[in-house]
Amino acid sequence: MTDEETRAGAQPGAVVSDASGTLADLRHTLTVGAWPTRGLAVRAAALASDPALYAPLLRCADGHYIRAARLWLQIASYVENDDEELIAALRLSARCARIGGNIEFARNCTARLAAAERQYGMVASAAAAS
Repeated sequence: MTDEETRAGAQPGAVVSDASGTLADLRHTLTVGAWPTRGLAVRAAALASDPALYAPLLRCADGHYIRAARLWLQIASYVENDDEELIAALRLSARCARIGGNIEFARNCTARLAAAERQYGMVASAAAAS
């Protein structure tokens, strides 16, 4: 927990609890095959942008990788204005589609990821130049 979170009144362990709750909500959403709520999508995308949580997020999909790939595409549509979170969600979508064995879906997800990375690279380059 950062000093800023402590000053804001966050309890120690709250971040871990939030991550656990989000992982549980993702598992439930995958199991029932539902669309994510905007709140879940925002929380999940924030977790996806943390490299330390990549493996636990993949484990949420265990046995439901194609469904998870679709879920991460849905999450990406909610966070399309945040480049880092968008790319993280698309990366998980592509990985889940590959693990799930649907080659064409994996190619589609990978193409979307590559396009977002190109666009993000252009935005980052323009920001650095100014």
